[in-house]
Amino acid sequence: MTANESKPPATSAAGSANSDVPNSSSSCLNGDKLREKNERTENDTRFFEASNPNQKLERMQPDRDLVLTTKSLVLRPLDVGDLELLWDDISDSEISRLMAWNAHREKSETCEFLKTEVQRRKRGQGITWAIMKGGSFCGIVSLIGILHGHRALIYDRAELAYWLSRRYHGQGIMTGACRRVLRFAFETLELHKVFVSHFADNEASAKLIKRLGFRYVGEQIEEFSKNGVWHNHKLYELLDREFIE
Repeated sequence: MTANESKPPATSAAGSANSDVPNSSSSCLNGDKLREKNERTENDTRFFEASNPNQKLERMQPDRDLVLTTKSLVLRPLDVGDLELLWDDISDSEISRLMAWNAHREKSETCEFLKTEVQRRKRGQGITWAIMKGGSFCGIVSLIGILHGHRALIYDRAELAYWLSRRYHGQGIMTGACRRVLRFAFETLELHKVFVSHFADNEASAKLIKRLGFRYVGEQIEEFSKNGVWHNHKLYELLDREFIE
């Protein structure tokens, strides 16, 4: 599901804290982690090899080709060194209220989230971008659950997810970021379908999804419970031929 301007772990990525990461750390890097960061350009090519059989993608360099831009925004993949960049917003309980995750209480949770997102990218299962405007962090947008095929079936699909800092609501930032990511999904990854969803009472997310041109699929009644309350869940999808930037 997406959200208020969606979920950080693009839903379930915010895992449990890792005991070897100090809560007070301003970075998730140390020792082996720093070496892992330095090697990521080589390793991240696995994303393209795993996610799309088109050989042109295998030649792409993540630090160059995964950075997306619009007239006013820069979207760049999250990295394990982004703890402080995210902290003020990912620990904001108002942002997480209508999303699949709870606000982070410890910085170790955010470190774990960042490591999970980097590994997700390396496995070819998704990408999460930091949305930057004028050098300031605004939120995140993700393509998750990338699936090209299973047995005899071809899917070529992914889920769109996002969330936006409250400081940047009402500025069209998420609309621009999502449109750029959708173009990447359909033109570069050559996906056939992107789907998105939200808590039924998240009106801000519903308006965004309609602006993006998604088709309404339906509503699941009491699909999940969060903090003791059952919520309905609304689903939408968009085919490559339906996308208009």
